Amino acid sequence: GMDLYEAVAHSFATVSTGGFSTHDASLSHFNSVAIEMVAVVFMILGAMNFGLHFMVYRNRNLKLYWRDEETRWFISFLLSATLMIALILWLHDRYDFWNSLRHSLFQVVSFITSTGFVSAGYVEWPGVTVLLLIILQYVGGCAGSTAGGNKVVRNAITMKAIFLEVKYLIHPRGVFSLKFNGRRVERDVMDSVKAYMFCAAALTIVITLMLMGTGLDFLTALSGVAACMNVN
Repeated sequence: GMDLYEAVAHSFATVSTGGFSTHDASLSHFNSVAIEMVAVVFMILGAMNFGLHFMVYRNRNLKLYWRDEETRWFISFLLSATLMIALILWLHDRYDFWNSLRHSLFQVVSFITSTGFVSAGYVEWPGVTVLLLIILQYVGGCAGSTAGGNKVVRNAITMKAIFLEVKYLIHPRGVFSLKFNGRRVERDVMDSVKAYMFCAAALTIVITLMLMGTGLDFLTALSGVAACMNVN
């Protein structure tokens, strides 16, 4: 377990999704499922909209979390990635099923919230899992949270905008609208979101190629760029 100083230090680093630890090995130093799961809960809370937390507290209604579309997208990204990575780890005989799920959940939450805590040596995992974790850094947490990344709302609007354009290709004379959280998203908002996402992708590609030009391999270069671009 942790002593008082370690508990206080890690509580600050968890809620703020800052990821600082009193040990070089991060939370893997403790090798405790209980500590990891407590950290997971508060990393997730720190990566959710703090305005939503206030609304839930004021109305005393936990159902507001699920009514928020961004939160649903966030949880969906989190659970899908956790199951996918856990399955890959299990099939590659890295751990037994439950430890695969344990380490997958922790690292997915740590990456998507941009916290940076470590529970296992994920750099030794299959390359596809490392790439998925890097992608999760770009997904990020919810707007109005302490998490970094592009924010879930931008990813959700971008994906909806892509499907909207596909609809227009199939039905050129159709009249469609994009809605988020029950509200219509105006065209200028969609354009600004798509421009932001394009700039993030373009900068990632350019800087990754520049780093690879110095002799770094692809994953090392990409992970370095992701770590710099998706800070809190």
